[in-house]
Amino acid sequence: MVETFKIPQGEITVLHSDQESSIGLLYLAPGESLDKHNRTVEEELFQIQGQSVYTVFDGDNTKKIILNKGESLILPSGQFHVHGNESREESITFWRFVGDVTDVIQAIRDNFGK
Repeated sequence: MVETFKIPQGEITVLHSDQESSIGLLYLAPGESLDKHNRTVEEELFQIQGQSVYTVFDGDNTKKIILNKGESLILPSGQFHVHGNESREESITFWRFVGDVTDVIQAIRDNFGK
């Protein structure tokens, strides 16, 4: 079942989610970003449209990684980061988690569901 949730920064579409894997799309409006977070599983990202800027935190150090259309990035489990869109164009990122993030998906349902 495909589920789409309006969030203040854009939209999250969950294409599939179970205890083994989850996939979906993140739409970020121009100038928007998600709050700093991490996941308990590896996060695979593929930029479909526009550009995303990932601020990756490693202790006191931060690094910015720019993902352009057609590029991908893998963030290891536990890696704190921020998804951002610093451009004037909508950003669409495909995301995939291998492992159980059903608690994260449920939190999205609880906070942004109808």
